[in-house]
Amino acid sequence: DMWAQVDFYANKLGLDLEYHDNDTDFKKEFWVPFDLGTCKLALHGGGTRDFGTDSPKIVFFVEDIEKAKNTLTDKGINTGDIRSPAEGVKVFDFYDPEGNKLSMGSNKK
Repeated sequence: DMWAQVDFYANKLGLDLEYHDNDTDFKKEFWVPFDLGTCKLALHGGGTRDFGTDSPKIVFFVEDIEKAKNTLTDKGINTGDIRSPAEGVKVFDFYDPEGNKLSMGSNKK
């Protein structure tokens, strides 16, 4: 469901769509890019949903991990607990509407 994915990434995570207008019907789109500044993230439709066990995972790095977790929770997104996989690193996981695992991380020391 491309519309649910666009809504999640744009409205819940706050990513900027590279292009759109008020008439864009995202249900008909197969390529929806987001402008992240130094790189782009694109949603691509039409896959077979055969994810495998080694699927890539996107990690968004933030300055304040607790604030990021609270923001997502306030928007109705279920998040995992904040954990520390290495000294000075904090991370938590969450999922997009299609079950893709994402993470937020902070490596402030």
